[in-house]
Amino acid sequence: MWRGPARRYFLGGLILGGAVMGLLLGIAGTLLGALLPRWLSFGAWLLAAAVIAGAELLGKRLPLPQNARAVPQEIITSGSHSGPLQFGFEMGTGVRTFMPSGVPHIVAIGLILTGSPLVGLVAGIGFGLGRAAMTVTRGASPEPRGWDARLFQARRALSAITALTALALAVALTRAGGG
Repeated sequence: MWRGPARRYFLGGLILGGAVMGLLLGIAGTLLGALLPRWLSFGAWLLAAAVIAGAELLGKRLPLPQNARAVPQEIITSGSHSGPLQFGFEMGTGVRTFMPSGVPHIVAIGLILTGSPLVGLVAGIGFGLGRAAMTVTRGASPEPRGWDARLFQARRALSAITALTALALAVALTRAGGG
């Protein structure tokens, strides 16, 4: 999509957007954590994680909150760095475009129910880095359309792996913190 400095602004925006969203979700988790008993917060997270992971494993789409609209062309064709930075930031928050997996929602729900600002910040940076890694690996591919096709073929396996990993994390953290 972009090259040179514009690409770096986009990648930086992805990480910054993830960091800001994660921090906000972690703050929400701190506030909600003061209101709910820990066993209820962790139990609700585990239930949500099981439902979302189950749907992922079965290849079903749950109607989860997300913005499934196309990217405006003026952002993509913008000659300045503000377009790539803005789009990267918005995409890094997870609310700008369609997400092909419900797994990020497992993490977001966990942050809202049990998080802290530091945990949220780290998780958000991880989300932004994950989105950036996809962009970098596709861009480094000698054949980007072939990369897309291989990703499409592997989507069920990748979805299963990430869903099971997120569910295992939810179980482990529930056992450790929800006691």
